[in-house]
Amino acid sequence: MATNHSLWGIIRQFPSPSALRPAYRCLRFSSQPIHHAENEPKKPMSLSNLVEKEVKATPLSSLPTFGSQWGKFFSDGSRRLSFNPSQVLKPSDLQLENLIHPADRENRKPRPVVRRAPTKKEVQLTDPFLYYNINILREPYNPDLLANFITPLGRIKKRALTGLSKGNQKKVAKAIRRARCMGFLPYFGKPLERYSEDHQQRRDGPGVDLPPFAR
Repeated sequence: MATNHSLWGIIRQFPSPSALRPAYRCLRFSSQPIHHAENEPKKPMSLSNLVEKEVKATPLSSLPTFGSQWGKFFSDGSRRLSFNPSQVLKPSDLQLENLIHPADRENRKPRPVVRRAPTKKEVQLTDPFLYYNINILREPYNPDLLANFITPLGRIKKRALTGLSKGNQKKVAKAIRRARCMGFLPYFGKPLERYSEDHQQRRDGPGVDLPPFAR
């Protein structure tokens, strides 16, 4: 029993295997060879990477713009368009007729006029039926009056062209439909002007009396 106790005391003086395992792992990890970045050969950079590196290194403020490089005016005094460094251009943008400012081009098209419907305040001056207090529904027998609100193809004009209020615009459309049902207005086009007295007077002139078959 004495020998067993003495052996057990000697064994307890040594550390356990679980305590030696982390140290063994550290030694095994540190025993691997260390590679230094200086000794590794540098990989060749591609052309796209080189260009991207140069672009990132160059500030945009130092790049000259098209207007500052070539001038802001042509020899004839017309203004030249200026481009930004980050602007994407088409090949047609570099043509001479496209480099001139749109306001200075000779064959430039005028800006189209976009008409809008009148407001409540503007309707007081643009709506004749509202100004003279006329009920258009009582005028389906007057094709000359209703013809002013029809296009040459027979379509009813919009409020942006007639200048009427919303209520009178609906009444005009209803009166035109009633006149068409009764035969006072054609469904396609405007009523013929050659049968009106004003047109005959303009055509014949003063002192000229044409026979009925020539009219």
